[in-house]
Parts: sequence; C-alpha cells; structure tokens
Amino acid sequence: MEGKGMAPDAITYNILINGYCRPGNAKRAFNLHNEMLSRGIQPTRVTYTSLIDILRKRNRMKEANNLFLKIMNKIVLPDVIMFNALIDGHCANDNVDRALFHLKEMDRMKVPPDEVTYNTLMQGHCRKGKVDEAHELLDEMKRRGIKSDHISYNTLISGYSRRGDIKDAFRVRDEMLSIGFNPTLLTYLQCTNTRLMQKPGGRSCRRAPQRNS
Repeated sequence: MEGKGMAPDAITYNILINGYCRPGNAKRAFNLHNEMLSRGIQPTRVTYTSLIDILRKRNRMKEANNLFLKIMNKIVLPDVIMFNALIDGHCANDNVDRALFHLKEMDRMKVPPDEVTYNTLMQGHCRKGKVDEAHELLDEMKRRGIKSDHISYNTLISGYSRRGDIKDAFRVRDEMLSIGFNPTLLTYLQCTNTRLMQKPGGRSCRRAPQRNS
C-alpha cells in the first residue's frame, strides 16, 4: 500500500486489528495498535472495542480494565458494544459487582444499555446463585423499555431450576407465555431437569394449541 504512495489510516488499521482479533492473535493486534500511535494515527472506538474484546476472550480482564481507563482519559467515547464486552468478561469471571459498575458507568455516560447488556448481567448473577437479583434486572429492563427475549426468560428459568425453586420457575414460564413467547428447546430442557414439564394438576410447559373456529 505504502509502496504505491497510499498511507494507511485508522480505517485500514481497524480492519487489520479486527482481522487478528478474530482468531485470537492479541499480540499482533496490539503491535498494530502501537504502530498506529507511532505513526501519529489516533485509534478510534472501533480500535479499542476490538482490543478489549480480544482481551475478554483471552480472560485478561485486568488488562481490559486498564485499557478502558486509558480510553476514558482520551477523546474516544465508549459505546454499548465496548461496555457489553467488558460486562461479559467480568460476568464470565464471576465478578458481577464490577459488571454492575459498568452498567452504572453506562448510565453516567448516557450510553443506553440493550438486551445483550441485561441478559449478560442476568446470566452472571444466575451463575453465582443470585437469581432474585437477576429477576430484579429483568424488572429493571422492563422499566427502561428494553425488550426482553427468550434468553432473558430462559436464563431465569435455568437459575430457579438449579436452586430447585419450581414455583418461581413456573411463574417465569407463565410470564413468558403471557407476553407471546413460546418455550424454546432450552426451556423444555430446563423443565425436564427439574421435573417442570408436568406441574401437579397436569399443567404442562407447552402452550395448549389454539382451537380453530
């Protein structure tokens, strides 16, 4: 490229960095980032999102946090994708408190969270056995007008099932049905694992078929 008189810019580097991040080559990706800086090319939000994501995938969350702090001192503003990568990494490491900190940071910086943000937080809490807190996150999600999905409800059903709380698992399943979501294969698997497929009185997880008029 340079041999033809064309100098690489931030877009060029972002494509290359993302290309190395996909297979997990963090070293080469960061070398390109350093090369950008040495050439006086300002990394963009896309650059840093890719780098944080590769650190998350490699379970290097301390480095991801340090990079995020550096970004906060620059003119680059984080977006929901960057925050979601950080939240996912902390939840995967059972550090839900740090993940919730980033949710608060999103609010402070006026970065609207999405269903991925909340589903990730709910999954992290359920893995730690904090199912009630996960349910509160679903309620907060609704208050904020963020649309829940199958993942939201299956996460809670799974959490309640693992702790043997059949009543609350059924309550979540009923809510799922009431808003028009049909149970997925994962819902049925969770039902089977905790004997929820058939509730006392003959009530099944499956929605009764509609009778044609």
